[in-house]
Amino acid sequence: MKNKPRISTRRHVEKFVGRVFKLQPLPEEQFGLTGPDSTSSLDRIKSPMRGTIVPVDLSDELNIGSDDQGLTNRCTGFTARKFGEAIAKKIDAQSNLKFSPNYTYVKATGDYSKDQGTGMRDIAMAAVTHGFIPSSYWPDRILSTTPPGNLVGNPDLPTFKIPSVERITSVRDLISTLSVERLPVMIGSRMFQRGTDKACKTGWFPESTKGDSWTGNHAELIVGWMSVGDKVWFKKVGSWGNSVGILGSFWIPEDYIHTGVVMDMWTAGKEIL
Repeated sequence: MKNKPRISTRRHVEKFVGRVFKLQPLPEEQFGLTGPDSTSSLDRIKSPMRGTIVPVDLSDELNIGSDDQGLTNRCTGFTARKFGEAIAKKIDAQSNLKFSPNYTYVKATGDYSKDQGTGMRDIAMAAVTHGFIPSSYWPDRILSTTPPGNLVGNPDLPTFKIPSVERITSVRDLISTLSVERLPVMIGSRMFQRGTDKACKTGWFPESTKGDSWTGNHAELIVGWMSVGDKVWFKKVGSWGNSVGILGSFWIPEDYIHTGVVMDMWTAGKEIL
């Protein structure tokens, strides 16, 4: 995301798209997610464990809440941070680790010099290769991409690494990952003007993006699902603060996955189960 709005009044919410999305994006991206990643023969494809499929919301179980990326292009970094903290708690229920979104983000981009956005596959691989560091080492709202001095050449830098990540390729496997393996899922999505405006007010994205204007891409974390009539809806937690949506969370229809609005989905491998 190019700039996250400071939404504090109804008027700001109503002008969210009209004002914020008119800001000029960096050349590399729109809102922090550069677009769908190419596949690789090295990618592991999720084949979830079998079990009872029931609606689920992992927010409380894994302590996943809304985040606030501020005036940065780091939606992927903030999404990965929430993902890393949730996996740490999955491994150890007593864990209250708080990670920095910045370290994993710049490892994914490979460039400390600018805040340029990155892809979901890159951030997922960075979570495995480089992992996460405590937020105290690199506070969230430091906008400079120059790493703090305590990170440079520090051989004792504590890191938490995800053992492995796997790409999810279907709605069925997404549901199984959430309900059976009880794992959150990082996603990259296309964003559309009227739909995003509506969701910021109500917490619900429209069932279709037909006729709407594409405005950029955004990374978020899927934490649950439920059925409404004959449709499945997924709950995603964002990084625009808790003044939008439903305390910073939103519901999207399964059709967003079928039609490619959701471009990429990643979660942890079975090693942590």
